[in-house]
Amino acid sequence: MDIKDIVDQYNTGSFLKFHCAMEDAAFKEILNNYDKKNYICSACGACMLFEKIFSTFLARHCAFPPNFKPAKNNLVSQLKYLKTTQNEIDSGKENHGLSFKEITQKLTDHKFISNKEKIDYNNFYDRYRNPIAHGLQSRLYKDIFGEPNNTFQMDVRYEEIYKKLSEIVIEKIYNIMFYKKLLKT
Repeated sequence: MDIKDIVDQYNTGSFLKFHCAMEDAAFKEILNNYDKKNYICSACGACMLFEKIFSTFLARHCAFPPNFKPAKNNLVSQLKYLKTTQNEIDSGKENHGLSFKEITQKLTDHKFISNKEKIDYNNFYDRYRNPIAHGLQSRLYKDIFGEPNNTFQMDVRYEEIYKKLSEIVIEKIYNIMFYKKLLKT
């Protein structure tokens, strides 16, 4: 789907179902930044949201032990399990939180995504999120335009780089959420 169509559809009424209000607000902000040509903000926000979607899903759908059935009479237990899982995601692995690959591995272990999907999501994360988050503009430039002729090309075309990256990540988020690839049915 064309990025302008995603922006137009979202602005005429939310058609995506996110896991929580923060994700929905972030997507709206990402699209607003894109629409206002704030492509660096849009790309950075989209990468954050891409990662957040997976951690939220893990916390919401993998918190309970096997055979636990959430019900009105066990709300305290539900909240305890959710808090414990969210703390593990945020502060586990020596207080740095779970890595994206650890999150996708847990989702694979719980059979929410296939091994192929896990590999695809991890490759996408490595290809786009890491270079955007760490300011690796030369890697991003090479991925989109090929090898630069000189060092100034990357600087001159920075807006094109981040516009394209915004489109790539927004479309990925759209495909995950619109087609309910990470929502329980």
